[in-house]
Amino acid sequence: MEVSISKQQLILLVGAILLLIGAFLPVLSVPIMGSLSLFNNGRSDGLIIAGLAIAAIALTILNKINIIRIVAISSLGIVFFDLYRVYTKISNAKIEMSEKLANNPFGNAASAMMDTIQLQYGWVVLIIGCLILLFGSFFKIVNPDEVRQKHRGAITEGKEPHITEVKPLIRKCRFCNAVMPEKSLKCCSCGSIN
Repeated sequence: MEVSISKQQLILLVGAILLLIGAFLPVLSVPIMGSLSLFNNGRSDGLIIAGLAIAAIALTILNKINIIRIVAISSLGIVFFDLYRVYTKISNAKIEMSEKLANNPFGNAASAMMDTIQLQYGWVVLIIGCLILLFGSFFKIVNPDEVRQKHRGAITEGKEPHITEVKPLIRKCRFCNAVMPEKSLKCCSCGSIN
């Protein structure tokens, strides 16, 4: 039993695997807590992303490209929604911290600690995985052998392609019968003008 995977399926598998790996990579770095992933102990949207990635892998193997489009769009929407939510929470926390600790002597230390909260590389892997899934589901990569086979099949079925008659680009000299270009006026062999 031979299993063949097209280039499109291979690209979709790469996107789904990147999406699955991205759910477990750190997406946020907090000074005291360390790095946090989107999965966050299985209680957040990371579980949904991981489920969508596993569904995309299964659908790729089954070659259900139209359903993968829905999975890709929904996972991209979840990732962008989570990125927006995390970014706004960080921004609001920084503003709130600066307002509350305006006259506090330890306010500078707290604001310095808040400045060390950073988004991590997990977001990049998640977004790249979603985009690969999305573009891979919309663009089919055509194998040249398949195109040739389709044309051969069309010829054998009586649907011959339109063939135009090609005029030769050479002619023979009237005097010496040598081959010369069609648009040439003078023969290269005998030097006569035709």
